[in-house]
Amino acid sequence: MSENQNPLRLVSAVKLALELDVSRRSIERWMNDPGSEFPRPIKLGRRNFFDRAAVERWLCQRDGGEALKL
Repeated sequence: MSENQNPLRLVSAVKLALELDVSRRSIERWMNDPGSEFPRPIKLGRRNFFDRAAVERWLCQRDGGEALKL
C-alpha cells in the first residue's frame, strides 16, 4: 500500500520531536495538557505514535493556519 492510500500515517514521538524541532518533553507536555488539544497518541507496545494528519491539523489550528508540512 502506498503512502497516499494509507489514511493513517504514523510517526513516532521521537521522530515527531525531531521534525518539529522540539524536545521529547515538549511532546509529553502537549500530550498531558488538555488545553493544548494535542492529538492522542496511538500506543504500540510502550511507544507512542501519532497520526501525521491529526498533528498537521493541530499545528494549523495552533499557528493560525500556518502549519508546517510534516
